[in-house]
Amino acid sequence: MLADEGVSGAVPPESRKRFKAALALLEAGEAEALIFTHVDRASRCTVDFVRLIRLSEEHDWRLIVTEMGIDTRTPTGKAMAHIAVVFAELERDFIRSRTREALAVRKDQGGVLGRPRSTPEDVVARVVRERTEGKTAYGIARDLNKDAVPTARNARSWSQSTVTLTTSSCLRVRAPRVLGKL
Repeated sequence: MLADEGVSGAVPPESRKRFKAALALLEAGEAEALIFTHVDRASRCTVDFVRLIRLSEEHDWRLIVTEMGIDTRTPTGKAMAHIAVVFAELERDFIRSRTREALAVRKDQGGVLGRPRSTPEDVVARVVRERTEGKTAYGIARDLNKDAVPTARNARSWSQSTVTLTTSSCLRVRAPRVLGKL
């Protein structure tokens, strides 16, 4: 038995290590069924769940959801699985919406969102100063690495994207993106 404990059903199956291992066992014929207690543990995405049903049909294994007594080998079980995953996806969307609304309220009330900054203030000041002086993010990263300035999270080296994130979190200014001709 393989379990993806603590992994959300919102995470796509191909991004879940144990889920992929279970699918490999099923496709190799070393297991007969993929069993979940709740449909939202398999997936909270209708498209991903339909792919699972198709895989089970192609490779002749069963997809079972114990809470609802669903076995996708039967027409009724397959239909119920589709309905259940639609509501699991709806629930995921409600959760996202409530979370976004709560974060917006907290931000409007002056609350700080996100992880606390762990880059030392002197390094942040240097990055912001050099960026406002016109130096590129790549150039700043190169110089920080040359000067052996440690990164906040002990990464191997500074990158252009880390510099960009550091400056954008301080300046709250992002360059507009141009998508094609206007």
